Amino acid sequence: MRRCWHATANLHVAANNLAALIADFEPEDKARLARALELAKPFDTSKNPFYL
Repeated sequence: MRRCWHATANLHVAANNLAALIADFEPEDKARLARALELAKPFDTSKNPFYL
């Protein structure tokens, strides 16, 4: 169970980091920016201030 939680947490961190990188370094690419938004959408209601 702990391994599954850890893997899921790492996926969240990776998705958030990728969204942030896209937003920071490719803001002019509308398709990539849409992908960043899609990746960050699950964090809309997150109470974790480190997520986008």
